[in-house]
Order: sequence, then C-alpha cells, then structure tokens
Amino acid sequence: MSRFLSAAAIVVAVAFSATAEDKKEAPELKGAWTKTVEGAELTFKFAAKDKLIVVVEADGKSCTLTCKLSTDKDGKHSAEVTEVTNKDFPDPPAKGYKFAFKFKVEKDTAKLSDFEADNADQVKAIVEGEYKKKKDD
Repeated sequence: MSRFLSAAAIVVAVAFSATAEDKKEAPELKGAWTKTVEGAELTFKFAAKDKLIVVVEADGKSCTLTCKLSTDKDGKHSAEVTEVTNKDFPDPPAKGYKFAFKFKVEKDTAKLSDFEADNADQVKAIVEGEYKKKKDD
C-alpha cells in the first residue's frame, strides 16, 4: 500500500486537458472530477481557467496541490504545482513539479489521456482513465 500511496502522490500532480473537436480553442474546464483507485480518491477541481486544485485522499492521509494551468489550442493542458499542502501523505510532488495531459468531457464523465511528466510510467495507469463529475460542485 505504501508503494501505491507514493505513486498516488505523483498522481495528484496530474492536470486534465479538454480536447476541442474542431481544434479551435479548448473549452474551459469547470467543477470537480473524481476517480477512486485502490481505495484512494483523486479529485481535480478546476477553480478558474488558469487554476487547478488536486486532492488525493487515502487511509486518512491527504495531499492538496494548487497548480497553475494553461491550455494550448489543441486542448493539451500543462500544469505546474505552485503550492503543496500535505497531511501525512508519503512523498508528495514538490512545488515546481510539471505535467501535461488531455481531458475529454462528455456530460458527467471525463477521460484523462496522454499523461506526460517525470516518472509518468509509474503513475500513468492510475491517473489515466475515467473520472466522474462531482454532483455537489
């Protein structure tokens, strides 16, 4: 479980990307999206066009990352961690950690793909996949 928690800490550094079908400009992401993997809950909250808050919670431990977010015209998102709040979470990503990915929304479901970052191979299977829109957001 400790290995999973370490990998999940890197997962929190993941940002989403929205893919515009017409390749003009990616739509702005809004709200919070969650995914549960092996008992850990990942939550990505798009607080503003250029701000992403990522939370990982598992076994009573949590890590919150505040990230600066940018999106290119092809819908690929790039993020950089600007603040880390750690509550006993093992090996959280450091301030300055950078990552990129795509995030395609269809109603209340979203799919994260094309994740890129240092150590991406260790967490790709955990980060990528289907997320559900949080109903209370």
